Amino acid sequence: MNESKKLDNVAETVSQEQQKLYERISVPNMFNENMYYGYQSKHSNLRMSGYIFQQHKNVDILNLGKTHALFKLALDALRKCVARRGRVLFVGTEPHSQDIVKEAAKKCAQYFVSKRWLGGFLTNWSTVFRSIQTMKNIKSEIESVEKGITKLTKKEKLSLNKKYDKFYSFFEGIYNIGERPNMLVITSYKELTAIRESIKISIPAVVLLDTNADPEEIKYPVPGNDASIMSTELFCDACAEACLLGLQDEAKNREISKKRAEERGERGEKAQNTKPQTPKPNFKRNTERKAGGFEERNFSSRSTNFTNRSRPQNTLQKNVEQNKLNESEITSKAGKSTLRRSETKNVEIKHEEKKDTFKNKNINEEMKSKDTNQNKSINKEAKSKETK
Repeated sequence: MNESKKLDNVAETVSQEQQKLYERISVPNMFNENMYYGYQSKHSNLRMSGYIFQQHKNVDILNLGKTHALFKLALDALRKCVARRGRVLFVGTEPHSQDIVKEAAKKCAQYFVSKRWLGGFLTNWSTVFRSIQTMKNIKSEIESVEKGITKLTKKEKLSLNKKYDKFYSFFEGIYNIGERPNMLVITSYKELTAIRESIKISIPAVVLLDTNADPEEIKYPVPGNDASIMSTELFCDACAEACLLGLQDEAKNREISKKRAEERGERGEKAQNTKPQTPKPNFKRNTERKAGGFEERNFSSRSTNFTNRSRPQNTLQKNVEQNKLNESEITSKAGKSTLRRSETKNVEIKHEEKKDTFKNKNINEEMKSKDTNQNKSINKEAKSKETK
């Protein structure tokens, strides 16, 4: 009971934190953070017209009610992703968003890209992973040189440090990622390569879209001002807090799974200890002997006698009659099979006799034809001699 109460208290605290998060991204707070400003109407994209509230002095003003609803969906998706042990990557390479992205990612123990998005970061992951491994190898070499294990010249040390600094600038926030991220958080639509790669590999992305962006094929669009520092701070901090809630859910799920495993183990031990023991039969022997010299045994533990377990006569008679019927059927079948064999043999003999008669006829006809031909030839020769 106490454990269930503890879990209920944890769920209540999580729900309270979630309510605080939703209050932070409320419409008045977003209005104070200048989230409603867009680009000039001449730069706006027609596909963003559904998220625009009105135009003021040729400047688009966004509908914060729709942004609030879409932002809620995006934060719930982030929380579920992290609760399932997913990896989230924060992307912001613009100068005003680099530091904000770093702080937000470190706050929720996730990954970030702030210097430059390398082409093929998601689509060509194998080469990126190799370059991360080379960075780790260079770091180990530098550490061995500092400890005095290996000796290098000044020129070689400088070249190693330059290589490491170059790799570190690109892969600072992805040093221990291991695999592809499961979700992206992008601070601007200007990160087009990252958005296209995520769409190509079908990785969901939460993107802050201004009025000049294209919201199609983006799973979690959040319309807002991507040019101001205040709006990007609000966006990144809210995403980081959602990731923290996901980590809390993950810890809660681990506790529940551990308790279930312990309960299963206790049940298994109880079942092993409470196995039914089969009683051993008590056989008693009498020392008295009969005239034949064999011992007589009395099975006192059993209620029935083996002598009384004989079958009744009616069942025996039935079995005998069935055996007789089976024998008669077998004999009839055997007789039928012998008749069939004899019939087939007779048919084969008749067929062979017909063949022999046909052969004899052919031979006689051939002999007769030969004799007639010989007689004809002799008569012709005699006639020819007479004429001469």
